[in-house]
Amino acid sequence: MAVQLLRLCVLYEDFQVEVSGAMADNIATLDATSLETRRFYFVRRQCATFMEISGALKVLNANRAFKSCKSQFSPMGLKQWDEAVKFFSDVDNHALLKGMRNDLGGHFLDSTAEFALDNVSSDAVGVLEFYRRGTGADVKIKFAYEFVATALIKQKDASQTEMEFIQEAFEFMRDANGHVINVVHIVFAEVLLKR
Repeated sequence: MAVQLLRLCVLYEDFQVEVSGAMADNIATLDATSLETRRFYFVRRQCATFMEISGALKVLNANRAFKSCKSQFSPMGLKQWDEAVKFFSDVDNHALLKGMRNDLGGHFLDSTAEFALDNVSSDAVGVLEFYRRGTGADVKIKFAYEFVATALIKQKDASQTEMEFIQEAFEFMRDANGHVINVVHIVFAEVLLKR
């Protein structure tokens, strides 16, 4: 039980950094390419963190010692815990999250790059900047954002429009955020502070 509780604590701190990085109006050292690239990077990383949190919840929820603790949860804590476990274990949610993590969050696979190349809008503007850095030079590959944004729709169901899927994906991320916050608060209120 302690292993999974520790995982949740560490992953929650990762989650906090990711949310802060995605929401900040300005992080000068990270906005070198663009504000959108930095924000989307942190949202993408949340997919990987959510997958790890999902795994920790599954193992923790099946743990005998945790089941004993869980039997002592307040009615609201138990309700929120069960809702979070149900959300992350839902087959459709898991498939969406795994696909998004594989395409965007933890990886950018060949198949994802192929999809992005085949589906990027013909109206997309590709910007590549070269600039001096000290005695050398560097490059800002601003067009990469367009391909990552295009890759987001790779998991789209054939019955959905691109905008419907993007709306669903961001609603999913919003809901996942809420469940993560709830389970960590429950762990602290119902388990760690009662020991």
